[in-house]
Amino acid sequence: MKFLILIIFLYLFNFFNSSEIVIPFHSKLSEIPKDLKPQDFIHYLTSNELYSKVQIGTPPQELDFLIDFENYNTYVVKDEKLVPKVPRFLDNISSTFTHLSSKIYFSDSDFSFAINSSDIVTIGETLKNYNYTFLQALSFRNDKARKYPGIIGFNVVQNDDPFHRESGLVYQLKSKNIINNYLFTLSFNENDYNGNIIIGKNIYEKYQIDEIEEFSSDYCYVSNEYKYYWGWHYLTTYFNSDLLDIKDALIRPELGVIILNSNYKDIFSKKFFEEKIKEGKCYDMYYGFYCDKDVNIDIGELNFEIKRSGLQFSLNSKDLFVEYNNKLIFLIEFEGRVDKKEVKLGYPFLKKYDMIFNIDNRHVGFYTFKIKYEYKKESETEQKNENNNNDEENKKEEKIDKIDNSKVNKAKDKNNKNDNNITMKIIFSLLLVFFIILIIYCIFTVFRKCERKRKGKIFEELFL
Repeated sequence: MKFLILIIFLYLFNFFNSSEIVIPFHSKLSEIPKDLKPQDFIHYLTSNELYSKVQIGTPPQELDFLIDFENYNTYVVKDEKLVPKVPRFLDNISSTFTHLSSKIYFSDSDFSFAINSSDIVTIGETLKNYNYTFLQALSFRNDKARKYPGIIGFNVVQNDDPFHRESGLVYQLKSKNIINNYLFTLSFNENDYNGNIIIGKNIYEKYQIDEIEEFSSDYCYVSNEYKYYWGWHYLTTYFNSDLLDIKDALIRPELGVIILNSNYKDIFSKKFFEEKIKEGKCYDMYYGFYCDKDVNIDIGELNFEIKRSGLQFSLNSKDLFVEYNNKLIFLIEFEGRVDKKEVKLGYPFLKKYDMIFNIDNRHVGFYTFKIKYEYKKESETEQKNENNNNDEENKKEEKIDKIDNSKVNKAKDKNNKNDNNITMKIIFSLLLVFFIILIIYCIFTVFRKCERKRKGKIFEELFL
């Protein structure tokens, strides 16, 4: 009886306490000097990295871990020679570090051998003192020095082997019932290159509108080597009225630019930059363009669409130019190494849309409007809700700046319905648990009475 009650209690604990995990990340772009030449600025944009501060071990060692959307597991580097210029994780001084296996060979990772391991980890405000299972990488397929002592991977697991899933953060959190689903959202801050990865929660759930197709997604990109990458196939791409031969899109959060094949450079040059270059107002950087601050260039729109899923998005002049050091930098870079049918979507795209990834069904998509997400602790949230209910409603209208008033009202109605549904689910769950406990108690009571009667009858027969 006590065991069953304990199980029910644990179920309710998970039901009411399961919430989002927020992994804050930082970008090297936030550290760019303000007085670089345009060529050097572009170099920073294309060699950017996202990283998160991680405390690992006992006592905790604070290290910068790379956020990697092309790797699916989490690992730390064992060999000091591979991270010579940065602090690395010292497992021998951590009292909670554990090896969980012997050396294992990996064929689909950038390392070749690793040991399954675990230790206590803290990342941000929502993942504290977590017993994290990760890999300790022993050797790599190349001996180049690495800039980070470890990485946190957010790609899809390349095969469904449970062992490979175990070292992926999202899979691991779901298997331990810390989160309820396999979703995570990449959200950049409004005014800088930093942001958050929100795991286990749809941050747009209060703004869903049934009557409007405000969310669209499609299957992730699969390369010729049958490896999964975040992105999409089968795009139709237009630059204004010109049909381009771009069919595939790769999502690259670390890039500060959009990258196209160098063959497309002439199209942009002839239509928008050539005349200004002759006037000495714009400049050719071989792999891109920049202009004087006072130049007004409207390039129109670069439109992408996948007809089978209805997924579509666009980039315009506002998205593709940034002012830096009294110059306007064009945020499309042209490279010969990029396939002509491919586009790499970096920060100019990702600052416009919050990307929602599902590593279970391998879908990635976004809502057609962007909200300002801020994680708040429960106590802070409750206090603000008591004092600022009216202000919060007004903010919701401001956040959805691309939806007209009628749609906002629908969003509010949907929000109220969601709140009512959640309340009803909680009440139903409590009633269900109450009836289950009552039934178990009745069965236990009847069984106990029957046992007493049976034992009493046996006792009487012994003395007759």
